[in-house]
Amino acid sequence: MKGKAIAFGLAAATLWATPGATPAASARSIPDVTVLFKRAVTLVHRTHRPTFSHAVMYEADGLPRGNRGTTSAQGIVRWQFVLRNSGRRFHSVTVTYGPPPAGFGRVTGHPGFVLEDVVIPAAPKMTLARAVGLLRRAGHRRPFFNVTLRNPLGPKRLNPLYIFGFPGRSFIAVDTLTGRVRPIH
Repeated sequence: MKGKAIAFGLAAATLWATPGATPAASARSIPDVTVLFKRAVTLVHRTHRPTFSHAVMYEADGLPRGNRGTTSAQGIVRWQFVLRNSGRRFHSVTVTYGPPPAGFGRVTGHPGFVLEDVVIPAAPKMTLARAVGLLRRAGHRRPFFNVTLRNPLGPKRLNPLYIFGFPGRSFIAVDTLTGRVRPIH
């Protein structure tokens, strides 16, 4: 059941991809998700004070341009950050970043709850590029179509994971603390 929830969440992340961007924009790379993580939290905290001032990071969903798949961290050009909020009116908050040359989009509050994740209190030390390198070294060389940084609630409490989505609803996780690479079923 939990594996299905994770797979559904990761598959749903592909719904907000934007195909058809200009070639000039794709030449510019964006900062690593570990840098964007901190900026996203700061941006959300400064927006609609005090409504979002205590929001905490739940996950970050990254996509390549046009759902084409990528084999590198630089191929991820768009991120959506999802935060849990403790306010009465908005229980979750989202903000997007990219694709280049665009920066952060509008901070949006949502009345619905975000479930099945453990809060990620700080950006992981492991960069996306390092996680992709560990993924490749473990033999996973096909293009991936999305990546999610999250700390799933179960079935067992773990460290935050980079979860890569491959064709055929196949997901491979890289533990941000240990570097362990394993499939998620």
